Amino acid sequence: MCAIAGFVGKANHLPKSENISKCLKAMRSRRGPDSAESYIHKIGDFSFAFLQARLSIIDPNPRSKQPMEDDEGVISFSGEIYNYVEIKKMCEARGASFKTESDTEVLLKSLNLLGEKALELLDGDWAFSYFNKKTKQVLISRDRFSIKPLFYYKKNNNFYFASNINHLFLLIGEKFEIDITKVKSFLNFGFKAFSSEPKTFFSKILNFPRSSFIVIENNNISDPKKFWKPKININNKLSYHESVEIVKSKLIDSTKMRLRSDFPITCLLSGGIDSSAISGISKKIFGKDLHYYSYKPKNKNYDETNLINENLKSLSGKHQFVELDFNDSLQELKNLIVDGGSPLNSLSSFAFHRLCKEIKSNDYRVVLSGVGGDELFAGNYIDHLNYLVSVKDKKIFQKAYQNWESQIKPIIRSPILKDYTGFLKKVENNDNATWHERDLIKSFLNFEIEKNDQEKEQYSEDFFRNELSRCLFEENVPSHLFSMDQIAMYHSIESRYPFLSPDLYEAVNTIPSEFLMKSSLSKSILRDSLKKSVPDKVLTSNNKIGFYCDVAEIFEINSKKFQDLLFNNSKLNSLINIKLFKNLLQKKAIDVPELKLIFNFLNLATLYEAYD
Repeated sequence: MCAIAGFVGKANHLPKSENISKCLKAMRSRRGPDSAESYIHKIGDFSFAFLQARLSIIDPNPRSKQPMEDDEGVISFSGEIYNYVEIKKMCEARGASFKTESDTEVLLKSLNLLGEKALELLDGDWAFSYFNKKTKQVLISRDRFSIKPLFYYKKNNNFYFASNINHLFLLIGEKFEIDITKVKSFLNFGFKAFSSEPKTFFSKILNFPRSSFIVIENNNISDPKKFWKPKININNKLSYHESVEIVKSKLIDSTKMRLRSDFPITCLLSGGIDSSAISGISKKIFGKDLHYYSYKPKNKNYDETNLINENLKSLSGKHQFVELDFNDSLQELKNLIVDGGSPLNSLSSFAFHRLCKEIKSNDYRVVLSGVGGDELFAGNYIDHLNYLVSVKDKKIFQKAYQNWESQIKPIIRSPILKDYTGFLKKVENNDNATWHERDLIKSFLNFEIEKNDQEKEQYSEDFFRNELSRCLFEENVPSHLFSMDQIAMYHSIESRYPFLSPDLYEAVNTIPSEFLMKSSLSKSILRDSLKKSVPDKVLTSNNKIGFYCDVAEIFEINSKKFQDLLFNNSKLNSLINIKLFKNLLQKKAIDVPELKLIFNFLNLATLYEAYD
């Protein structure tokens, strides 16, 4: 996990040396504290500058510093290639020799040998720029799941890129305006606005697309090309037992590779299935005693201590509960936004920030997270509604509905997620049914959001499976990954996600849908694959809790300091009903969608204060 930045284009537009120095200094301050260097190349009118700051995880020896060069190429790389051991053997069989034990050199050699075809072999998280000395081409790519951020700015035939937006500003040496259309989208759609479109919160700065690469040759920039497209190929001949074994095997393989590190590893631990799976497999299958960190909310309705303690009975690593106890939360939030050039996506991000602060204080560099498990195995309450919609015309509907009504509906807090009939009507009217909180906050907004006409990718004709993949690749997961990277790298920590493996994704998407929702027990197939790794009490719990923070537990929302920041920008104030918003702050019990709106507005106010 590191940071990259760079430029590819005409020689007379190469960034100034002072801009490169400022960018490297900022990159090293948090994302890459171990080293920060550049590689600059000019041939006639063509030039490029690769910048890299390193956080050492694999082969911390200085021999593995970047940008890395050999006789055939140069690479600047942020991320980890988890199957580098296997790819290295392939490269050696083809005659490649190695001077380091790093995954960076493996990536360099595989690109030298196979070019863009090497991307299809990779299981990892990455953003990189690579120059092939033979073809004189620059290849820039981003991983399959949008785990590693990569932003870019294109002007004429000049291409600037960076892992952080503020690093990009330093490299370019220009100021960019906040994009009001993105601000409106964030207020209206919340975290789903982060990755549902290529726009960032700054005009002309864009997100590099996932699973893609571009080629730049002689100052000609290709359009992005996909090297991987998610496949949903349901095999109805699979038995339930066979499906369980497939999941078990693939999740163990993915976890094994993400335990590769030359530094000790930590793991987030809740009472949920996903983090329990990672910690249980690490211990029971691989004998790894990790250091576990758990968030402890003040609201007892969201406290998972009992289930966490059940996990700890079968684990022997260190464990630590972490609470929110910031002395100056507003300043903490400002620091995160200034460093990342973006709002945080949700209140839960602030809890993750508190966890990372504690992890960093104990000198750890790597943390495992269960992000992606819900979207792979249908672990959210809305997934039950999506499943009912997908089987509404089938014989199994009545039984599925009765199971949902008796087992799931009673434990759902949101009235919208309890209303199957209303949900179905919205689906049939194509009215953003899956963004169920929109109707609860629109009265606070002074604008009508423009419809997003961007064509959405179709993953499956089955509504249930299509929505799962949309959340995994376009909405929920990319948004969470973006803020988690922003926060983890603020603390110089690498986040790893065992559920975000291409092999695991494709394996799960051969399994019939009813196996994912057996007797309305969400993640049933995952639960049954973990019977020897996770305690029974955790496996049988069907109450979805997750990270929860009350904005009033983090900030003094009625203090002058808070409200001065909240309402300090006339452009932002014009977008909301100020009177209703101020009344909202006085409520004794603020609903969850309203809490999210307050936090989102606070984030935007902080962004405007820092960058407007």
